[in-house]
Amino acid sequence: MNKPTHSRFRFLKLVAQAGLICAALSHQAHAQANLDFFANTAVADLQKEQINSLYAAITASLDAGVSGKTSQWTDGPKPSTTAKITPTFEQGTPPCAKVDLVVSSKRGTEPLKLRYCKNSAGKWALSN
Repeated sequence: MNKPTHSRFRFLKLVAQAGLICAALSHQAHAQANLDFFANTAVADLQKEQINSLYAAITASLDAGVSGKTSQWTDGPKPSTTAKITPTFEQGTPPCAKVDLVVSSKRGTEPLKLRYCKNSAGKWALSN
């Protein structure tokens, strides 16, 4: 498994284990992972491209390095899903941040609490 795919898989797995989701699951991944409790969540209908776009928005917000600044994400010009991304940076090494992610869609709104740290390659990755 290449690193970008592994990072996305880890992202989804950690979110699922927390009973939350950030990023989102496609219907196929949803069925394969047997995560029935995500069927009616705000992110249940996100496709792979949308998940990648949301992940890019999260990392851009983290790269900006401003605690408490909320950025917006949409899944396109006529969005069916939107998200608000608010990082809060922690002191320490490696650099870490808690990310409040609020995903909204026709199914409702899902508030998510995630934590990212920079890995040895200097990339933001989900952390416990």
